[in-house]
Amino acid sequence: MYVHIGQDFIVPIRSIVCIFDMDTATWSRHTRALVQRLAKEGRTVELFDDLPRAGVLCASELGEHLYLSGLSSVTLQRRAEQGMAALCPQGAGSFSGAKNNNAKDSEKQL
Repeated sequence: MYVHIGQDFIVPIRSIVCIFDMDTATWSRHTRALVQRLAKEGRTVELFDDLPRAGVLCASELGEHLYLSGLSSVTLQRRAEQGMAALCPQGAGSFSGAKNNNAKDSEKQL
């Protein structure tokens, strides 16, 4: 299963490590360092006309690649979740499900 991430690019859904919003994620110095490192190594692909709205970090046998997309992170997450739902009909592969499980674990600790 593949996810269309902008312009004419698709990536295998299993290679997606994370999808993040460029406006908020780049506030973190760690994210900025990651983006700068991958750009320096030539491992970024620009898929936007004006400014990138989302980053899609993928890992494969060839290493990490960061795709900077003009599509919103919400749109990309929805596409990825739809692809995961097709692969895992019981919802085991939901990206948002991981967030909910972590929140439930946090509540149990309190």
